[in-house]
Amino acid sequence: MTLGPRIDVLHTPTLMASDEAIALASQLNSDTLEDWTYLVDADPSTGKAWIEVIDEDGVFISYM
Repeated sequence: MTLGPRIDVLHTPTLMASDEAIALASQLNSDTLEDWTYLVDADPSTGKAWIEVIDEDGVFISYM
């Protein structure tokens, strides 16, 4: 079975202010109907962050 390229190769993360990323991930984690997790990955030197989407099995799916 051949799978296509990983989604993170096709979609680069959207950088946002760390506090915005934390607020969005918090909202997504509380509103999600599936068991996915939204994690904030921040760069302290720039104050920017992006959100990683993790599925119910703990597998990285994509960046937001």
